[in-house]
Amino acid sequence: MEISIFLAKVVGWYLIITAVLLLLRYKTLRRDITTFTKQRRGLMQYFFGAYSLIIGLLIVSGHNIWEADYRVVITIIGWLALIKGIAYFILPWKWFKSFINWTGRSGWMIIWAVIGLIVGAYVLNEVTSLF
Repeated sequence: MEISIFLAKVVGWYLIITAVLLLLRYKTLRRDITTFTKQRRGLMQYFFGAYSLIIGLLIVSGHNIWEADYRVVITIIGWLALIKGIAYFILPWKWFKSFINWTGRSGWMIIWAVIGLIVGAYVLNEVTSLF
């Protein structure tokens, strides 16, 4: 259970911080995403894949709990990170470019930020009584 509380704090704060940054800097981030996807970035694709794969493996191997509470959120995030890491290694760059451009639109970025803010606040609230 202690690992669940630790991961809930890390994941919760990560989601809240990145969501706030997305909301505050979405115009700059949109511009950066457009610039990034115009170039073929094999090394960056490998780096993103390795990072996601490691995070996903750490969470899934240490916290594969499917209980109907905040712990399942951490497990799902771990599985999503693992799948994302594998996808970065398997799928070609043009697929990621299309996906990144689609989700990089300002409306989607705001939606993802709000979802991250809600999920992060929920997870943190469950372990720290934040609200």
